[in-house]
Amino acid sequence: GVLAGILCGDGNVRVRLASAAAVLSAILLHEMGHLLAAWACRVRIEALSLDVLGARLHTTGLLSYGQEWLVAAGGPVASGLAAALAFPLWASRGYPQQGMLCLFVGASAVMGGLNLLPVGTLDGGRMLYCALAYTVGERFATMVLRLTGGACVLALWLFSVYALLRVGEMVAPFAFSMVLLVRILQGNYQG
Repeated sequence: GVLAGILCGDGNVRVRLASAAAVLSAILLHEMGHLLAAWACRVRIEALSLDVLGARLHTTGLLSYGQEWLVAAGGPVASGLAAALAFPLWASRGYPQQGMLCLFVGASAVMGGLNLLPVGTLDGGRMLYCALAYTVGERFATMVLRLTGGACVLALWLFSVYALLRVGEMVAPFAFSMVLLVRILQGNYQG
C-alpha cells in the first residue's frame, strides 16, 4: 500500500513525499489540537518534547482534572474534525485508493481513534484517569486505568500478531502495541 511505499520505496519519490506529507500533516494537526486546547484553558506550556508516540506538553504548575481532560481531548477532536472535513473532498473525487488526501483522511481517523484508547500513555487514558480521579478518587482511577490499559494493549498485540502472521505486512500495529506494552511495564502510563 501507500504506507509501504513510504517506508520501503516504490520507485516514485513524488508519491512517497506526498504520502509522508499527508501523514505528517495529520500528526501536526493532532498536536495543534492539544496546543489550542491548552491555550483555551490558559495553560502555560513550558516545553514540548517528542517521543515514539507523539508529543508531550510540559506545563508550568499542576493542571486541574478538567484542564487536563480538555487538553488531552484536544488532539483526538482535531484529528476527528480534520478527517470529517477532508472526507467529503476525498469522496467527491470518486474515492481514489491512493493519494495524499486519502492518506490524510485515513491517518487523521486512525490517529484520533487510537489516541482514544483507554491506555494511560494515550489521550483516552488521560481523559479516563481525569474523569475517574475527579469523581471517585485517584487510587480507583489508577487501578481502572491499569486494567483497561492492559486489556487494550493485550487485545491490540494479539490482533497485531494475528495480522502479522496472516497478512505479513502489518508491522506498524505490532510495533505500536510493543511500545505501549513497554510503557505500561515501565509504569510511564498514568496521566
